[in-house]
Amino acid sequence: YVINGTKCYISNGARAEWTLVFATIDPALGHAGHRVFIVEKDTPGFKVGKLEDKLG
Repeated sequence: YVINGTKCYISNGARAEWTLVFATIDPALGHAGHRVFIVEKDTPGFKVGKLEDKLG
């Protein structure tokens, strides 16, 4: 799969070795069209920004 999109402010995302990415692969399938991917932080194309000092 090729996953396109962005997400801001994943709690502790800069510290994680991997993250779960929830994606819709086929909207016509309703709930059956959703998938969860485990993405390691060193995966080509996956970028983590600077650590933000946020609460929550």
